[in-house]
Amino acid sequence: MHVVEWAPFKVKNGVTEAQLKEAALDIQTNFLEKQDGFIRRELLRHADGSFVDLVWWRSHESASAAIAHAGQSPACARYFEIMCLPEALDQNDHAGEGIALLTCLSEYGRKIA
Repeated sequence: MHVVEWAPFKVKNGVTEAQLKEAALDIQTNFLEKQDGFIRRELLRHADGSFVDLVWWRSHESASAAIAHAGQSPACARYFEIMCLPEALDQNDHAGEGIALLTCLSEYGRKIA
């Protein structure tokens, strides 16, 4: 079964939705689409102004490998730079902070490739 990565975050004060979308496209094309096991991604906005990256992976291993490599990606660094991250984490230590990997037990409706 597929694995869903639930990655909630907030952006720093002053970051516009246009800037977020630009950084999201950068990480999509220059990192995620190059990872083994990547299926698809959705960027979601909550009514409270927070966001969630919802990323579909073929396996727990492919999701974990991508998270482990995110710290070395310039595209990921640019994306993380606009996020509110705990002060205690440095630039290379925050990959995976607050992320949950959820195993899809059953799928209904349209199947995901």
